[in-house]
Amino acid sequence: LRIKAKLRYSGGQPFTVLVTDLSIACFRCELTSGARPPAMCWLTLPGLGSLQSEVAWNNGCQVGCAFSNLLDQAVLDHILAITGNSLMMP
Repeated sequence: LRIKAKLRYSGGQPFTVLVTDLSIACFRCELTSGARPPAMCWLTLPGLGSLQSEVAWNNGCQVGCAFSNLLDQAVLDHILAITGNSLMMP
């Protein structure tokens, strides 16, 4: 999965990130620095408003965040469809 999105930490300015994992509950994106748990952040995906999240982990090159409210499966499917990505099911 590779989706360009905007991420904004509480009190900060939005910046571009590359989302590499996305589910109804959480996401992972590439970045070289950032807030530590449990900082609040907002992810803006193509075609959607900002989604409130909480930083769950940060390893210095990636950050994982949990959505404050689960995404609806139909919304996730739509995001993947408009970005040309798909989920591979085993």
